[in-house]
Amino acid sequence: MDAVDCGPTLLNFNNPQNHAANTLQLIDPDFAATYNDYHLVKRLFESDLFDFNEVLFPVSLDDFLDRFFVMPPYLRAAACALAVSKLFVEFPELLLIRYFRQAKKFVEQHRSKPTLEMLQAIRIMGELAEGTGQIQYGQKLFEMEIHLYFRLRLNLDPDDPTTLYHRVPDQQKEWQRYVYHIAASYQKDLKLSGLLSPTMAKIHFDVSSVKLPKRLQNTGFLELSQGCDTLFRVKNHFTKPPANMMDLIVSPDLTILTQECMQFIAQVPEEHILVSTTDGYERFRLQLLKEPSWVHFYNMILLSMRCLTVLCMLHRPQVYLLAYLCRQSSVLSDSNILSQLLHALKQATEAAQCVANLTSFILQAMSDPTVIGGLDVFDAAIMLWFALCHVPRVWQDQISLNRVEASKGLYSILQFVHLVDSNMKAGNSTQDDSASPSVLSPIVLCINAFALEVSGISGPALGIHSLELAMTVMSMSDESDDLQPIAIGQEPMAYLGLLGVSVMGGVIWTSPTEPLWAIFWKNVQIIK
Repeated sequence: MDAVDCGPTLLNFNNPQNHAANTLQLIDPDFAATYNDYHLVKRLFESDLFDFNEVLFPVSLDDFLDRFFVMPPYLRAAACALAVSKLFVEFPELLLIRYFRQAKKFVEQHRSKPTLEMLQAIRIMGELAEGTGQIQYGQKLFEMEIHLYFRLRLNLDPDDPTTLYHRVPDQQKEWQRYVYHIAASYQKDLKLSGLLSPTMAKIHFDVSSVKLPKRLQNTGFLELSQGCDTLFRVKNHFTKPPANMMDLIVSPDLTILTQECMQFIAQVPEEHILVSTTDGYERFRLQLLKEPSWVHFYNMILLSMRCLTVLCMLHRPQVYLLAYLCRQSSVLSDSNILSQLLHALKQATEAAQCVANLTSFILQAMSDPTVIGGLDVFDAAIMLWFALCHVPRVWQDQISLNRVEASKGLYSILQFVHLVDSNMKAGNSTQDDSASPSVLSPIVLCINAFALEVSGISGPALGIHSLELAMTVMSMSDESDDLQPIAIGQEPMAYLGLLGVSVMGGVIWTSPTEPLWAIFWKNVQIIK
């Protein structure tokens, strides 16, 4: 995308009064800042519920409050909405809606005049949209944010003399670098989960053109970004079934993909990976105590998840092959192929068990376990369920699969995603939890079905003969105070889906490629 120099307004870190003349004329008199607004945000900053976030607040909190009455109205309204969302127990539900709508209105009114303050407001609103399950509006905000990076020329390092930023304070330079790298990473996450439009997915963030800020150095941030790239390559490789079944066992492309996956895992320092196939609570606790900050604490857990998920995704098609090929088939009579498929089963199930043990640790050790999210555990749940319910016992015994531990691991993952899902719903205080689906709801339903099948319950026994898991997209309209469904039957958020396999004899995943994989596995089953 071509950069456009539109003369952006700079964040004035030293003399905010100079900004007043420009910002006051933008304020709609109907929504001028009040002392109630000010004290609301001040109360948030003083609350134990507030964790300082440099992405949202590049200046000190005192500086932010000093500028409160002269800042652009969209930033002030966004900050108020954030305060109400964090302190929602103390305030009426409609107050969040009021501030959120104000921020939406002001952003729309002033989006033709891009400023760094608008970028800050959009980031705050994006967090609120994500927390309340407004996926579509959150995507729209991120698309606006991406355009702002290029219009404000933040895709160039602020030390670059061709930009307007080379003379700004170092604190602002570091913030610009920080938000740019965070946005580049977030774009990768959205592409991986399938939540980014094709147009936005094609936009290239050149991270080499902007220095890595000090706060992201030596924290595992770069490794996490590389892990996302690796997972995306695995996802693309297995989006559709191959023309030839043997391509799942050996092919030039598969060899290259496997090498890339192993190289990514090998480059992560061993001390930064939390891995244990048994209860690793004490081991993980001691390992994390050695790390210097909560940022690294979070990154270590997520990086461990990413490494293990790479193994689950990479080996899953071969595990399916082992389950669906007839034991007397000519393919499995080849000892080299059988050994390779058994190795895939062992690596994938052990990785999945490690993920399950990590979720158990997170549930016990973290005050807010939901910061990890639910997508990175879904592939592990698929692997444990499939190994227990579909892989013949003879192959389970060959790798010494511990069925009891695998079952316990699956239930730990189920407990984890239930908690993440309920907290996401609680983020929208205007909705009844039981009636409001979140983006994780299809995953929760699917893992519930896994657990039922592992316990020996079939779909028909519960009256379930056919059920297609899909995502409902919710959004808050200008007319309604509640989230309303604006699109149903959408492909759920996931890295790889079920690859054509049904759960409990009738529960399937919504995706254009799932039927193709289902036909592929039926053809595999008749191979002699």
